[in-house]
Amino acid sequence: MSGLTNSLNAELLQLSNEARRKHPEIKEAAERSIYILRTLKERPGMDITQELAKNVDFLRPFLLACETRHAKLITISIGSIQKLISHHAIPESSVKTILKTLNDIISQGVEVQLKILQTLPPLLNNYSTLTGDLLVEGLLVCFRLQDSKIMAVNNTAAATLRQLVINIFDKVEKEDEIIEKNAGSIKPTSTVVSVHGHGEIALRPCARDAYFLFQDLCLLTNLEPATFLRLNALPRTFGLELIESVLTNHLRLFKKHPEFLSVLRERICPLIIKTFSDKHDFPQTMRLMRVVYILIKQFSEILVTECEIFLAMFIKILEPENPLWQRVIAMEIFRGVCGGDGVFLRSIYRWYDRQDNSTNVFRDMINVFGRLAAEKPQVVGVSSVVGQIHHQSLENSDVTGVNSLGADAPGLS
Repeated sequence: MSGLTNSLNAELLQLSNEARRKHPEIKEAAERSIYILRTLKERPGMDITQELAKNVDFLRPFLLACETRHAKLITISIGSIQKLISHHAIPESSVKTILKTLNDIISQGVEVQLKILQTLPPLLNNYSTLTGDLLVEGLLVCFRLQDSKIMAVNNTAAATLRQLVINIFDKVEKEDEIIEKNAGSIKPTSTVVSVHGHGEIALRPCARDAYFLFQDLCLLTNLEPATFLRLNALPRTFGLELIESVLTNHLRLFKKHPEFLSVLRERICPLIIKTFSDKHDFPQTMRLMRVVYILIKQFSEILVTECEIFLAMFIKILEPENPLWQRVIAMEIFRGVCGGDGVFLRSIYRWYDRQDNSTNVFRDMINVFGRLAAEKPQVVGVSSVVGQIHHQSLENSDVTGVNSLGADAPGLS
């Protein structure tokens, strides 16, 4: 802890020296904060971070410095604020002020912008008051920085957003764990959602944030304005990335919470069906298919009708009139679907082919595989040749972003 106090003391001295001529009020506030630190250090056994978390005045010089628009003062202050947040050493009551300050200095240059992005994850993790509108304010800071023309800021903002979105769902899991141990420990909010088959569900704080956030990601990806985030647009590719990331990391939550599952059925599935009918480039098509793959593999027992439509779409993509790169991706998806012990294939037959009112999905799959194999029988089973065809098709399609897919893409290895 001495490292934190020494660092804060040095930064306060630096702040005092920089501000002594033009900003005497900052110098005075910094000296008071130095005195607070010295007093706390002189008390043996004192938990300094806990004491600082009770003291609103200690933050004052840093907040005043951020109001000056002076680059050096702001850089010193945002670094100190980040340290305090990381050590949970600011009062909960100051979170709103911190967010406003971060939003006010968002245009102060690349160094400050990157420090803002470094500050947001610990702020979300360490402070339970950051829910609802306050959470939205924090996310909007990230979304604004993602619009930056500077690549370093844009990429860092995108990575931070992914982290924040996952953290929001992590909090739901922690909330569930607390409730399992003590059912009455977390009271539901006044927000109630109606879910088919489950009636009205009163959402708890973290579940409420995650529910409305995920719903907005679906709306924005579908080119509709958000309601919770107060955003009008989001690049569809990035929206699909965030949706995939949430589903990949929190499958259990979606199976456990009926309200989350209802968003899959009411928002994601129509979005996929609508988007599939449009012509898209490789990155967007790939991300869309990855989301569909997760739904088929993980939610097919729940989304039986929807998965019937998805599988029929993939079967149609395998027809010769479609671009080769799309057909290759569809085959990779089918490789993932058909792999394993055959249980899933038997389920497909049971859900669809054996039902009078469903299409013969299993039969159509086998038929299209047969037609595909007959096109170039000499390359069947020759993975190197298939890989060469895949590579050539991507080059001929003049697509970009292939290397960004990662090895975890379904069926890709």
